[in-house]
Amino acid sequence: MLPDEYASRRDRFSELDGLQPGWEVELRQRGSTVDAIFFCPAGQRVGPYANARRQALQAAKQQAG
Repeated sequence: MLPDEYASRRDRFSELDGLQPGWEVELRQRGSTVDAIFFCPAGQRVGPYANARRQALQAAKQQAG
């Protein structure tokens, strides 16, 4: 179970859903750090936020074009 102070981190990543609905973020505690792992709408693990945002932007551009 993650400490309460990390619960708000999920809200910071809501931009992804605006770009491409269906993104999931899983917060994992590893020692004293908490990692955010992102999963695309298809369920595949994407990794860190930078990779997830890049993929969501690409999907949004494809859908718009």
